[in-house]
Amino acid sequence: MNRRHFIGSISSAALAVGGILPLAAMDKPKNIRWAMGMILWRGYAARKIPMQEVIRDLHDLGLDGIEYSPRPGELERSGLTRESFRALLREKGLAVSGHYWGAPFYDDSKKQEILASFRETIDSAKFYGASNIIIGPGDRQAGEPADLIAKSAPLLNELGKIALDQGVRIGIHPH
Repeated sequence: MNRRHFIGSISSAALAVGGILPLAAMDKPKNIRWAMGMILWRGYAARKIPMQEVIRDLHDLGLDGIEYSPRPGELERSGLTRESFRALLREKGLAVSGHYWGAPFYDDSKKQEILASFRETIDSAKFYGASNIIIGPGDRQAGEPADLIAKSAPLLNELGKIALDQGVRIGIHPH
């Protein structure tokens, strides 16, 4: 028995004893999966944390996956390829829950670049077996938030249609 199963057993047993959870429910599959964003390991001032360590940490924490936000060259700096990273995830029993992605949606001059980047993000998510893309806002801009939202909405709607056609769901990260 590993630490994850032990903690799960203790928690389930405590709830069952308290009459909150029926004993038959303890062996049912999980209804909730837990993932953590890659962003939590980025920008650590003391050192660059290799992807292998991130995945080991996620596994050791008993999580189910990673919210992955790939950046150019990130895997290569850890000595990984897309294929070897996917194999590492599988080896540790982890999944990519989704990709975090953002762009300056309010900037009409970048529309084609944004569409191309979004399609690449969909391809990457699908490569890892994910069907969720979490859209974050672009850089903060001066101006009225309502105006920026109004300028962004047509492109976000277009991205939604592309996602729907590709079988991908979009969630908006609201800050």
